Amino acid sequence: MPNPPSPTARDLLDEAIEREARASSGPARLDDTVLEIRGAEAQTFLDSMSATALATIPPGHWREALFTGAQGRVLAWCRLAVAAESCLLAVPGEGTGEELEAHLVRHRLRSRVTIATRGDLAVWGDPRAPARVPATSTGPFVGGDRDPPYGLEPAGIAIRAPEPGEKGDPHALLAWRLQEFREGRVRLPDSLSGAFTVPALGAHAVSMVALHKGCFPGQEVVRKMLRLGHGKRVLAWGEANGSLEAGASLNDEDGQERATVLASLASAERVFVQLIVRLEPGHAAPSLRSPESGTSCRILALMPASSQETG
Repeated sequence: MPNPPSPTARDLLDEAIEREARASSGPARLDDTVLEIRGAEAQTFLDSMSATALATIPPGHWREALFTGAQGRVLAWCRLAVAAESCLLAVPGEGTGEELEAHLVRHRLRSRVTIATRGDLAVWGDPRAPARVPATSTGPFVGGDRDPPYGLEPAGIAIRAPEPGEKGDPHALLAWRLQEFREGRVRLPDSLSGAFTVPALGAHAVSMVALHKGCFPGQEVVRKMLRLGHGKRVLAWGEANGSLEAGASLNDEDGQERATVLASLASAERVFVQLIVRLEPGHAAPSLRSPESGTSCRILALMPASSQETG
């Protein structure tokens, strides 16, 4: 009798997602950073600052958005919701959001907008909700101008104040983050803001760029990058034999630096890693090792313009 086929990379990740979702008993606390941008010119200002088309999002809707700097590198990948015509909420997705806030304040100039952190709000996610929302789609945003809770549908996201002592379910958080790995969504910590180009962050990031909409910081650099192709650095995920810190460098067998870790997540006996890896033409994806800890990592799947498994 033939042996059953080995599980694919995505099979392994799907098993972990299902296991963690089943073990969860409440929502995940995804983020503690919510930026509020207010003023009559708030939406026009954000549209001019983002690589994503935001001017056409009607009140009561949201969209994923990329913000790039003058060198065309990604400063933030966030969800942006239009709560009202003069009020927008931005969820940077990781860290404190200080880099994005400073970037917006620096370019505000004479625009009639105010930018502030809503310290009273947190971002929550249901691991059982549909997560495969196209990056370019606009979804309904439930809630009033200053009347949380808000909801981002169909992503299963709520923006609200936490209850006293509410920390969020760790299994739900792990299921959510693993699902983001699978879908090619990236959370950039503050330390990696501005570290990578749009093509390096994969197909979701590329699909969010709207070159036709008018100027934004780094537009010509981004245009040139996309015209020339996706380059050597690509988004990938793999499996490690231990945890790895965000921002850690990984070397190949010859000791050359080949990858940067975005995040690592431990589920049962496996540690999944999301990373940016530098590929050489004509060469297979390399075996990787941390020069500091000795932790090794094998690449399971590449996620450039179209997802691709390595075995």
